[in-house]
Amino acid sequence: MERRKCRRLTIRTDILCKKIGTVNDHNFICNSVNISPEGLLAESSSHTEINAGDIFNIEMDVPPQNISDIIAGKFWAYGKVIRVAEIQPKPGKKHIAFQFCTRPHFEI
Repeated sequence: MERRKCRRLTIRTDILCKKIGTVNDHNFICNSVNISPEGLLAESSSHTEINAGDIFNIEMDVPPQNISDIIAGKFWAYGKVIRVAEIQPKPGKKHIAFQFCTRPHFEI
């Protein structure tokens, strides 16, 4: 039984994540796994320290030929990290679950 409130779209593209509230640059690139109106799941091999509760500015370009065929263009939002988990059996890779703090913005 599906427990999620919102349907997720599988979209694979690069994401630029910029940590909010730090003196030093705390940026990294990861890959989207899926997205919903409430958040997104990303995959990263970055060794950057990421903790639940961290806030990031999330930016990505969704190509027109993505699997969803629903949205395309530039996307950005503020997201709060709600979970970081190692991916088994892929050592060094992790899933980062972001919950949107603001309504996502699209530029078509």
